[in-house]
Amino acid sequence: MAHSWSGRQRARLILAFCLALICVGLVQLVFISQVDRPTISAMTRPFEGMLGGGGDRHQPTPEEEVMTSEHEILKPSDSDWDYKFSTTRGGHMWYSEAKLRALAACSARGNCAPNAHKIAIFSTMHCHKAYFDGYTGGEGVWCKRMVDSLERQGYTVLLTRNDHEYTYHLYRQIPDLVKAVILDPDGYQGQKYTDYMKRPNLPDGIPAWKGRCRGRGDNGLFTYIGYSLEHDIGKRHVPFEQRPHRVYVLGKYLKFFTSLPSDVKRWPDDFYQRATDELRQRWPDFEIVGGIVDSRSEEDQKKTPQTLPPGIRNLGKLTADQFDETLSNSRLLLGVGWPGLSPSPWRSLALGVPFLNPGDANGRMWQHHTVSKVGEPYSYNVHSHNYTEFVTSIAKAMETPIEPYVHPLMEAAALDKRMDDFMNRDWRSEAAEILEERKRGNETQFFVSPPRAGAPEIFEL
Repeated sequence: MAHSWSGRQRARLILAFCLALICVGLVQLVFISQVDRPTISAMTRPFEGMLGGGGDRHQPTPEEEVMTSEHEILKPSDSDWDYKFSTTRGGHMWYSEAKLRALAACSARGNCAPNAHKIAIFSTMHCHKAYFDGYTGGEGVWCKRMVDSLERQGYTVLLTRNDHEYTYHLYRQIPDLVKAVILDPDGYQGQKYTDYMKRPNLPDGIPAWKGRCRGRGDNGLFTYIGYSLEHDIGKRHVPFEQRPHRVYVLGKYLKFFTSLPSDVKRWPDDFYQRATDELRQRWPDFEIVGGIVDSRSEEDQKKTPQTLPPGIRNLGKLTADQFDETLSNSRLLLGVGWPGLSPSPWRSLALGVPFLNPGDANGRMWQHHTVSKVGEPYSYNVHSHNYTEFVTSIAKAMETPIEPYVHPLMEAAALDKRMDDFMNRDWRSEAAEILEERKRGNETQFFVSPPRAGAPEIFEL
């Protein structure tokens, strides 16, 4: 006999169901209150355009629409306000976790790019600043070119600031997919990368052979990566005869003119005004300009005022586009001794602007030693404190045009090949050979500084 419900029983059942829904809702509300809004949005929005749903709340961006094409483009959109809001707090987390969600999605659909399941993690502050703060210094340029090359070839790139704990957190989720970790040895809030390396008491740590520290040097143990210039940089070239008789001085910080050690500072302060006075007799519009800022704190600036040497007209802080425009309308880029190995001289040559490359009195230490090998009229290698060489080289540059020059190693295709080789090289086998030598007591690796006290000695792969 079928059981029949009375009106009172039905009411009680409905009331119980409603109470259950309310309880579930309260639990969800408590959970959501513990999560930042940018995190919640980042967890949901990247898939709304790709997998459907979302109604009118979020329309797919062009980047998301591309994800429905033959191959996945694993690059999250930066169009919504949450991404911009979160860049100063955890934009790298939003970016990297959105990348992993996109990788999971394309894996489910079977349309990932050929290299998408090979992952590189960049755990460096310069990369973070370049991507999220608009940093255009040399290290930032280097990092962006590496990342651009990898993404051009379909590799997946994750950015983790220099938060090695977060790098380790990501690595543990996908250890077999991570092919390389490019890092700063010293991380966020005193972290040490070695604390997250694989060892007996951390078996799921990052193997030493997957970690790579960025560095500069000629030692044979370094792996040369380098960087590239944009393929369209030549479009910014200004015909020589249309440029004023202008020199652009390389040095964006005032300290490069006022505080360099004596063995690095190449020109006495009076050289700039002397050269200006002399060369204006031939070219009345001659000038030396720069985009220079005082990077010290306001307190230090008031306490110890510093000024540029006379003869330099300061244009103040320039954007990257303003720098290119000013440089391309100059006839010479003038080095002062620092920074060494800046990418700007190569950029200058690509714009058809030669570089005055200062060196020590013996001609052994040039500000940019790789550019020095190109020779005149691309690189005027001038000995320090030699005014005759200084002013003569400037005069030559004022009347000697050069064609835009991009070194073959700095072509995008060349960098793509180096990055592809880097990601597919059998580093583990090479590490095994190094380890065998280490166990025999033969250390073959070059260390910039001795390992810190307590750092693990690596005796396993």
